[in-house]
Amino acid sequence: MSLGKFILSVLLFVDPLHLISQNWKLIDSIAQKSSLVAIDPLNNIYGIESQLGYFFRIDQNKKITKQYIKRFANQISYIIKNDPLKIAYVIPSESKVVSIDPNFQKLSTYNDPHSDPLFSFCLYRDGSQCYFINYSLKLLSASNQVLATSEQIRFEGNHESTKSILLSDGQLIYLWIEKIGIFSFDQNLNLKAELKMPTIQHVDVFEQKVYFLMDDCIFEWNGMNSESALIFTSDHKLSSFSINNKYLILADAFQIKYFTKMD
Repeated sequence: MSLGKFILSVLLFVDPLHLISQNWKLIDSIAQKSSLVAIDPLNNIYGIESQLGYFFRIDQNKKITKQYIKRFANQISYIIKNDPLKIAYVIPSESKVVSIDPNFQKLSTYNDPHSDPLFSFCLYRDGSQCYFINYSLKLLSASNQVLATSEQIRFEGNHESTKSILLSDGQLIYLWIEKIGIFSFDQNLNLKAELKMPTIQHVDVFEQKVYFLMDDCIFEWNGMNSESALIFTSDHKLSSFSINNKYLILADAFQIKYFTKMD
């Protein structure tokens, strides 16, 4: 048993209220290796195969379409899935956001003039967009007017974070910074809560909750306090996951699995 799962078992004994897994049923799988996945509102799965360098899409009929992007495949940190008619992905090393349609045709590209390896981006609401750059968040309207700016985020100790992910479902805004944890902000970019967990590997958002992968387990957090709940434990090493109103999608070294919540 790994140290992380040993700790989980101890916590489960001490505080069962917050660490009881929900029941999930495996309903399908598809042989597709992936280092990063996202499922959109229409149940299309988008992902990255970073070793071979391609973007892929799995539609509702399980048909796989691939588009090779070898130069950037291992640099993409997150796939933005809010809009069913398009998706976007973030390339932090170039402070770049690229929007594409379901056929991988490029729709737009945004390049921030400031270079920052922790650059991150998300869609918010009413066409507004949020950026994390130089340790501060900035919220812009659809017409690029500044709506809010956060205070600069400061960390205790010496951290070597190389990745951040900014995400939202239109209510709170969540910021995950690798090796530190997750921060939640309101519409004015005031800090609401922090979840200091340095071993989080990946995050996703759905229905006003943020979900995160840690030690091959999936947790949920409401962004308002310091408590999270375990919802899924995997017997295999996971590389990524994503969730929507129908599926929990898990990616490992060999396949992508579809789970649905049992009533």
